[in-house]
Amino acid sequence: MMKKRKIVLMILAVMAIVVLSACASHGNSGESKEGAQKKESSPDLEQFADDAGDMWTDSWSVDTASVGPVNISTNALVELPKVKQMSTVEVQRYTFNEENKKKVAEAIFGTEVYYYDDEHLPKAELQELLDIWRENEEISEKAIQELKGQEEKERDLGDMEEELEEEKAKVKKYEKLLKKASDDYVKVEGDYKGDEYIGNRDGIWYQLVFDTYEDGKFSDIDLFAHDQADIYPDERKVGKEDCSMNQADIKLEFKNKCRMAKTDAEKEAREFLQKAGFSDLILAEEYTLEWTSGETDRNDSLVNGWSFTFSPGAQGAPFSHYEEFNDYSSGSVVSGTEIISDTRFSLQCGIIISVTDKGVIGAKFQNPITVLSSTPAVKLLPLEDIKKVIRDEIGEFAEFNYASNKVSNLKFNRLTLGYYRLPDPEHKDLYTYVPAWRLWSNSGDASSFVVNAMDGSVVNDWTEKRKVTAKTDPK
Repeated sequence: MMKKRKIVLMILAVMAIVVLSACASHGNSGESKEGAQKKESSPDLEQFADDAGDMWTDSWSVDTASVGPVNISTNALVELPKVKQMSTVEVQRYTFNEENKKKVAEAIFGTEVYYYDDEHLPKAELQELLDIWRENEEISEKAIQELKGQEEKERDLGDMEEELEEEKAKVKKYEKLLKKASDDYVKVEGDYKGDEYIGNRDGIWYQLVFDTYEDGKFSDIDLFAHDQADIYPDERKVGKEDCSMNQADIKLEFKNKCRMAKTDAEKEAREFLQKAGFSDLILAEEYTLEWTSGETDRNDSLVNGWSFTFSPGAQGAPFSHYEEFNDYSSGSVVSGTEIISDTRFSLQCGIIISVTDKGVIGAKFQNPITVLSSTPAVKLLPLEDIKKVIRDEIGEFAEFNYASNKVSNLKFNRLTLGYYRLPDPEHKDLYTYVPAWRLWSNSGDASSFVVNAMDGSVVNDWTEKRKVTAKTDPK
């Protein structure tokens, strides 16, 4: 009987252990399921804290329609911007219409704005231009006479003859304009159709130029002294030697001879921009101004003044810092018989303002844009979702890359979160900066694979980044 009771107790003990184990197992299973649940989108970059600085190591193969399998491998460092949250920002290209040109010109010069295009130049300046082109014409004619009869120089001869025709046309143009030119600058009376103006600021004449070039890919507003010597520091006016002004390291501020403090200079720069219609900008870069002459040893250079680069941006992140992030290439690359170019409106959107004791002495608005609206703290997908999109959707990109570069093995060593500028498909001058993940390599010239960080859509603008056209001139 006692033995029987012991057996029953042992069975009950075993059953209790099994039940407890099952309960424990059930409880852990619940925690495991909760941990394995799909993470939700969040506006806080803290969700990526465990991933920042880690390596995403993976490899797989994708089948393409025309080139067969392409191998993909990542040993990519995960990089995050130094912000807590991100935004979407709608921007518009700043158009050089009459209204905007008038606003900028009168903000800089007041109501005393004068034309500075060829048709309105005074006699003295037209005469200088005419003398220059006559001299060029004479030099070209002599060079052509020397080249004639030299078979190996036939191509150079053809180029020189083309240049000579252009120079002759310039001479005729300025001879004609000179006959009807006025003695002084012509004041603007409500007509801002031109692109070049001149005006006086604090006793110094400055030129203001609105310039659009390369089929509209670039547009700049430039303000610079009509006579550069007028803005030289006093120490550089001795002997009236030619002098160049350059941005220098902000660490040289201890050598700065400018009497204006940096904070006051920045304030003056911001007031200048606000009057011109550009406000709420982020300070992206700050420098000192260094003055050197062609015959002066660099050790004898003079630090005098401040230079600031401002930019539209979001939550402290200036968009001018994301030019490279967007794979932007500012020029064209000639490869064999092909020209490879980026057809997008330039992403160089910094505004550079130079300030000395004379006030704002120069400004360059690079491809200006204005902010229309901003949505802060947008939700971003978990990183695992982004990685899945990359694995599933990279095939078309791989095929394009193979067709462009003949690369059947794509390797990436960076996965970076930042701002990418998307065009509005219905309005050519409207864009939206969105948070995006960029899979790329800091070696090689392959394009980046970009995924919208909010919805996981692929940014397939590869053909805009890399337009290939045939060279018309094989030289």
